[in-house]
Order: sequence, then C-alpha cells, then structure tokens
Amino acid sequence: MKKEGMLDNIVRHSLMVEKVALFLAHSLIQFGEKLDLKVIGAAALLHDITKTRSIHTHENHALTGELLLNELGYPLIGKIIRCHVELPILIIKSSSVSHEEIINYADKRVLHDTIVTLTKRFHDIHRRYGFNIKTSPRLKMIEKQSFCIEKKIFSKINLDPKTLTTVIFDI
Repeated sequence: MKKEGMLDNIVRHSLMVEKVALFLAHSLIQFGEKLDLKVIGAAALLHDITKTRSIHTHENHALTGELLLNELGYPLIGKIIRCHVELPILIIKSSSVSHEEIINYADKRVLHDTIVTLTKRFHDIHRRYGFNIKTSPRLKMIEKQSFCIEKKIFSKINLDPKTLTTVIFDI
C-alpha cells in the first residue's frame, strides 16, 4: 500500500472493507461456506491498490489492480480485485458465496471509512459517478447486483443487513 502511494483516506476505506469482509467470511464459514480468510483479508486490503494513481490517469482501477497483483505473483488476489466493482453474472448465479462476492459487497457497504446501507452508498455513487448517459445504466445494474449479493449472503448467515455495523463493533 505504501509502495503504491495509496492516499490515507483510501487506506482507511480498505481497512474498514477488510473488517466487513472478514466478519462476513467468518459468519459464512460457520454456516458451511468454503472460504479462505487469508485470501479475503488480502483482497480486501488491496482492492483499491491502484485507485490513487487512477485518480490522475483515469484508468480502471479494478483492472490495473488485477494486473499489478498478477505481476507480483498473486493472480487469485488479482482476479478478486478485478471483480470488486462489477461481478461477472456467473459468479452471482452460483449457490455458494465466492471470495469475489464478499469483497465486492464489503466495498459497497463502506462509504469512505464508515459502514452504511447499500441505499446510502449507491446514493453517493450515483451522485459522484452517474452523471452521464454512459455510466448511469451501468451503475443501476451494479446496484441491482449488489442487492442480490446482499440477499444471498444474509440469507445464509441469518442476519439483517441493517445490523452489520452493530454486530461488527460488538465483537
């Protein structure tokens, strides 16, 4: 993170995404899902590894993050990072919860460094990025996808998504 010059606010965001992702992964493992906590932790921390530079270059940080992790010898982490903004539909259709879904969802639940509802997060995303005819339909599709992932995850762990902040900080 230091080597890539991640801004402090992006580091704080990534640390909170890690907290959410690991909580969800631990919960899902208790209900029989097969997940690797080390992979989840690494992908959560590094999901925005190239975001700082993309602010200036306007590159797709999900793709450049994947490329960087591939170059460093971590293709599995790279694959998960590539999916943290938008998931391929085949992943969502699987009955089990994937590493990619956990990182994607955890990222959508963290606005800056605060856990929020998907509704609040997407209100902010639409305000910041949904300003043109090309991005708005894509954002609406990603939002719909996020609610599907939320339903999938929380139906398996028997919690209400609204309680996420409470349960994480009660641990």
